[in-house]
Amino acid sequence: MPTQDRSRIWSTTVAALIIICVFGWLGIQSRTGFLNNEDEFLTAERSREMLLQGPWAVHDNFEVIDVKPPLQYWLTALTLPLFKNREFAVRLWPLIYGALTAAALGWLAFVVDPSRPWLIALSVALLLSCPIFLRETCRALLDTGLTLFATLAIVFAQLARSRPGWWFAVALTCWLGALQKIPLIILVWLIIIVIRLSTRNRQEPVLTGWLLAAMLSAILALAAWPVIQLFEFRLSPAKLFRFQEALDITWRNASQPYLEIPFRLTTTWPCGAFALAALFLLPYTTKNKTRSAAAELSFLCLSLIVLSVISNLRSIRYLLPIVPCLCLLLSFFLSWMLERRRTIYTVAFSLIMGLSAAGFPIGQMLITKNRRDYSDQVRIAQQLSAKQTGDRQSVIVEADNGMLAEEFYLFYGNLHFHLANFTVDQMRENPPSPPLIGICNARDLPIVQERFPNLSIQLAIGTFNCWEVDD
Repeated sequence: MPTQDRSRIWSTTVAALIIICVFGWLGIQSRTGFLNNEDEFLTAERSREMLLQGPWAVHDNFEVIDVKPPLQYWLTALTLPLFKNREFAVRLWPLIYGALTAAALGWLAFVVDPSRPWLIALSVALLLSCPIFLRETCRALLDTGLTLFATLAIVFAQLARSRPGWWFAVALTCWLGALQKIPLIILVWLIIIVIRLSTRNRQEPVLTGWLLAAMLSAILALAAWPVIQLFEFRLSPAKLFRFQEALDITWRNASQPYLEIPFRLTTTWPCGAFALAALFLLPYTTKNKTRSAAAELSFLCLSLIVLSVISNLRSIRYLLPIVPCLCLLLSFFLSWMLERRRTIYTVAFSLIMGLSAAGFPIGQMLITKNRRDYSDQVRIAQQLSAKQTGDRQSVIVEADNGMLAEEFYLFYGNLHFHLANFTVDQMRENPPSPPLIGICNARDLPIVQERFPNLSIQLAIGTFNCWEVDD
C-alpha cells in the first residue's frame, strides 16, 4: 500500500476516534441539566406543539408564527416521544449535526488537498477543541444544523470544480439550510461564484448549464415552504421573506459598538486570532495546486465576517457556519509552518497547538456555566398544568423579567392551552377576566392580589407562585 494511502487511513482513523470520544462526552453533558436558554425553550416547545398541532406549520404558544423553518422541529418531534430524558431528546439533533460537521470538515480537507492527508485529523482536532463549536453543539439551537449544511455546500462546490454535476448537491444543501434556519447557503454560493468569476481559470469554467440549472432548482426548492405558508396563513410578502426581522435586528443593534463578533472570536477561542491571521496569509503560503481553493475559502470567510460586522451582529454563534473553514485554513497554515523546518515556525506551531488544547477545558467551562437549577419553576409549571382547563385562561406575569419565557412553562408543564403573558402595567390597567390560573414572581403577587382579592395560592416555592382566581 502506498505511503500516502496509509497516511490517509491513519489520519481518518484518528479523526474518527476524536469525533467518537468528544461526542460521547458531549452526549453525557447533554443529558444533564435543564434547558437553559430562551432559544432552547423555543426549540423544545415548538417541537412539542408539532406533536399536538401537526407538522405543516410552526406553532409557538399555540399560535402559527410566520414562516419559521421547520426541519429541526420536525426531527425533534420524532425524538421527544422516544426518550425519557426530554432535554437529551431536544439536544440530540445538534449533537448529530455536530458529529456530521466534523466528518464533513475532514472530507473538505481531503478534497482541497489530498496530498496532505494528516490535514484531515488536524482540522477535525482544531474544530473539536474550539469552545464556540463545543458549546453550540451541546445546546438545542438551530445553528449547528446550518453549520453542517454550509460545510457540505462548500465541499460540493469544491467537487464541482472538476465535475459540475455537484452543483445540484449544493442546491440540495441550500434547500436543507433554509429549512433548518435561514437561506444563508445561497449567499455562500453566490460569494463562491463571484470569487471564481473574478479569478477565472479557463480550465475550470464557472457559468455552465449545470450551474444555472442547479441554481434554478435551488430557488424553486427554497420557495416551496414559504409559498405553502403564504397561501395557508395569508402572510404578507415582508413576512414571507423575513425582511422586517432582518431590519429589526439591524435597528436594535445600531446604537451598540461594532466589531463585537471579531472580538468574541478572538477572546472566546484561544486560536481565533491565529485563524484570522491565516485568512490573510494562506493565499501566499499554499502550494499552487491548492492555492485557488485556499484563497477561495479565505475570501469566503472574510466576506461573511465583514457582512456580520456591517450588520453589527452581537452573538458569536452567527459565525458558527464558517468556524469549520477557519479550522481548516488554520490547519493549512500549521502544515505550512511545519514544512519550513525553522525554529521560529516550530515555536509558533507549538504555541498554537498548546492554545488549541486549552480550548477544550474552556468549552467545558462554558457548557457548565450555562447550567441553571430551574427545579422550582418546573414544579410551578407542573402545578399550572394540573390546574389548567379549557374554560379558564392561563396567565404568566412578566415573562422574561423575573420569570422565564412562556415556552419554558409550556414545555415543562406539558400544557395544552395558550399561556397569556401580562406585564405588571397590563395587570393593573387591563387585567384578564376570571376564572384564571396563573403564575408570577413573589414581588408581583401583591399587584395581582390587589386586582383579584379572592385569589388563592395553589403553590408557593422559592420566589415563585401559582395562583387561582374563581368567578
